[in-house]
Amino acid sequence: MITTLRPIFDYEDNITVITLEYLTAQLCCLYRHCRVSVKESPISGIPDESQDEFGSWESVIAAGQSYMTGKSMTRQAYLRKYTSRIGPKWQQDAYIWAFQNPGKTLVVEIKDSLRDEIWWIGRRGECVHFLLPHQDHGGEKAWVSRNGKSRVLVNVD
Repeated sequence: MITTLRPIFDYEDNITVITLEYLTAQLCCLYRHCRVSVKESPISGIPDESQDEFGSWESVIAAGQSYMTGKSMTRQAYLRKYTSRIGPKWQQDAYIWAFQNPGKTLVVEIKDSLRDEIWWIGRRGECVHFLLPHQDHGGEKAWVSRNGKSRVLVNVD
């Protein structure tokens, strides 16, 4: 079990392996109704990662800034305003899982009295995307992380 998150390059060594079974057990302890599954396709929907225009951190942050603020805010101000800590431990572990399972998408469905969310989490090039892709299940929001500790909001519909 991981107690602290290390820089991104350490995840590539697969020292700490986060399994689907571990994530499922963790989530089912937190939420009364949850389901964890895996889509055997990349979160981008693009089979060839080299063809993904949003595979680099810089490109996804530039697109997020353009969409969220346009030219009204500098990059530094955008990052300061829209960066938040990845709080739930299960999301920190999902980051590790996604990094260790490129080309797959983790699907986490949570239903309880406070929330009805469907998360899609997957590696896309240099970073991991956290998506709430359904309006009726948490909103249409997207965040990206490249360190497993913080994430940047890049889309809200």
